[in-house]
Amino acid sequence: MQYLWYQAIYNTSDLQQGDFIPDCPIVVPPDTIKEGEKTAFYLDTIY
Repeated sequence: MQYLWYQAIYNTSDLQQGDFIPDCPIVVPPDTIKEGEKTAFYLDTIY
């Protein structure tokens, strides 16, 4: 099925709302964060 609103771009355009970014790392915070303490975060990717 072809979608008229969907178009693949390859590093030729600025990002726009709704763009898919494959393998883009995201910051995952812990369940709790205490004020004044150092907090460890990790990076993950969504497939």
